Amino acid sequence: MTSGRLAGKVALVVGGGSGMGRAGSVLMAAEGAAVVVSDIALDRAQSVAASIEDAAGTAVAMPVDVTSPEQVERLVADTVSRFGRLDVLYHCAADVHFVNTKDNRITELDDDVWRRVIDVHLTGTFLVLKHVGRQMIAQRSGSIIVSSTVDALVGCAGLDSYTAAKGGVTALVRSFAAGVGRDGVRVNAIAP
Repeated sequence: MTSGRLAGKVALVVGGGSGMGRAGSVLMAAEGAAVVVSDIALDRAQSVAASIEDAAGTAVAMPVDVTSPEQVERLVADTVSRFGRLDVLYHCAADVHFVNTKDNRITELDDDVWRRVIDVHLTGTFLVLKHVGRQMIAQRSGSIIVSSTVDALVGCAGLDSYTAAKGGVTALVRSFAAGVGRDGVRVNAIAP
């Protein structure tokens, strides 16, 4: 597509294989962006990319595990290699099923569950922002959107590791936004 608010832009959606990521991928493509749909489940990313292509959009699927620094760095490098730049990031990777079935009140929370939720949601966000941020700073432009959650702001009984991770995400986004604004990069969090 050549018209729309994102015409000529390149968008990366991390967690784009389902849910909000799928919706964001489809919407950005409809607005004219070339979209890299990235997900830990490559088959889901491929399905979303195919649906965008079927609607006359431009999309490619790429795999990523956001807990792997090497995979995140490669995702950004491959995006730039393919499209020449990176204008928009929508980062919403989450392990929703894991959170909904394993998270708990701190006193009953398994240590491994805590580590997994922090790794995916907080450390994964750190890694994605680090590598995408470096590219956007080099370009002196870019827009980053990160999904947090209202649960991190008001508390949600029984989701103690998730609310802690997303509270960290919200604080990280605020700090990063203050640090890269002068480089022409906008960073915002949404809290569904």
